[in-house]
Amino acid sequence: IRRRVLAALDGHAHADYLVRVARRFAEQRHAPWTIAYVDTGSRRTDRESLGAAFQLAKRLGGETVILRGTSVADEILNYASHHAVS
Repeated sequence: IRRRVLAALDGHAHADYLVRVARRFAEQRHAPWTIAYVDTGSRRTDRESLGAAFQLAKRLGGETVILRGTSVADEILNYASHHAVS
């Protein structure tokens, strides 16, 4: 089984930094990586920052996903368990 790295963004500051850290972490482990954002519908999000972070992740070879649900933790854990995230 090939493991995967997952980093979750909150849709605010420092998203590009987190994308770069996730990429380095995944490269050190020779693992594919994904950047995720959980849309709960109740938080204000900097859509421009989030979009730029997603574009950066794709440019650097990562995948992106927007999850929808009421609990950030539950959505991240559910995604992780279904996608072999280490």
